[in-house]
Amino acid sequence: MKIVMVTGHEPKELNQLMKYGDFNDISFMEYIETMGYIIDKHLRAGYQLFMSNISAGVNLDFAEMVKQLWYINYTNVQVEIVLPSKKQKIEMSLDDKQRYEEIVKGADIITYVEHKQNFDFVQKDNKYMVNKANKIIVFWNGEKIGTIWNTIQYAKKQKKELEIIDLRNL
Repeated sequence: MKIVMVTGHEPKELNQLMKYGDFNDISFMEYIETMGYIIDKHLRAGYQLFMSNISAGVNLDFAEMVKQLWYINYTNVQVEIVLPSKKQKIEMSLDDKQRYEEIVKGADIITYVEHKQNFDFVQKDNKYMVNKANKIIVFWNGEKIGTIWNTIQYAKKQKKELEIIDLRNL
């Protein structure tokens, strides 16, 4: 089975590069179009499992868009949502929380990486997904610190196929 995962920034970081969530903002629309293109490309290439931890921002957008796109043209495609705990505290806007709950409810697979939450749970989610995936897609703001940068480095160390979308160049 061909497996792809995504990771990327949350709204706070995305807002430094675009008006995140504003469909009148050209940069945001380019981000959405790029994500749709990348998902479609992987669906056409035969990827069957799409993984995300669905934190607000890139991960939530990706999981939601996969579900929307594959319903149209594809069968035998699954979405795996990777969560740190059944008791995960969700810190996001009300709109994002509603989207999150819909995605979790519609997920084909839900995986809990750990049953206790701690400060590095997102990094552990990403390591789990990198280890399982054939391909890693990263929506990145260019900063060489933090969870996203660590995931890029970990994927390289694991010799995984990596596709980096530099959000500064949209």
